[in-house]
Amino acid sequence: MYNPPKTFEALTTLQVLIENNHKRSASKIIFMDAHPHPRKWNPAGYQHTHPKASTLIRMCSKGGFHILLIESSATYHPERGKVTTMYLTWVNFKGLRIFHSKKSTKLIFTDRSAEEKEGLGAAATTANGKWQKREPLGLATVASIAECESKGISLALYIIKENKNNITGADIFIFIDNTGTFNRLEQPWEAKMGQKLLLEISAKWNAIPNNFNLHLLWFPVYQNIVGNDLADTLANQSRMNKIN
Repeated sequence: MYNPPKTFEALTTLQVLIENNHKRSASKIIFMDAHPHPRKWNPAGYQHTHPKASTLIRMCSKGGFHILLIESSATYHPERGKVTTMYLTWVNFKGLRIFHSKKSTKLIFTDRSAEEKEGLGAAATTANGKWQKREPLGLATVASIAECESKGISLALYIIKENKNNITGADIFIFIDNTGTFNRLEQPWEAKMGQKLLLEISAKWNAIPNNFNLHLLWFPVYQNIVGNDLADTLANQSRMNKIN
């Protein structure tokens, strides 16, 4: 149970409900107050009641568990966005379930890297690193972070196109960590910075064979996930123009 109130009088009723619905004679309800997001996102002085909750969520996401969440329980700085930590936790939980249940060549992580002095870069890689692509975007004066995010998706689609004959099964998942990119992709024809990249993504997406089902997923704060860590490394390399 994520972010429960200090007094939860319905605990007994909830336990009976779980046991009746899932036919379990000894259900276990775990209270926790943290998830895999950076600690700095929380307000100053915020205390995690379960310091290992991020590990717990990763374990539970492998199957056999459900997360019950209380609405209106935002615990991070509001300027990070309008979504609550409840939603962030749920998104990560669902994303990790996909991560644990799919072949690594069908999971593609994207990332971007930006430093004012060194420039911008983007990358995409399968979870196992078998197929990867990275590209620098130049200095911050000629490209934006939003364009970096978009380039990561474009590179992911390039990986799919180049390896389509080696991918079995229909579903392919592309993970991104920026909701702004989703909003921009809803109207790729609308004039905005980086529109060329959005149109590039649209064209590449439509060029993927119809026998593939592409899923673009927001997976906001995945940490200690091999595919994401590799995408981060590749994006940093591309930013510094360390292209093999």
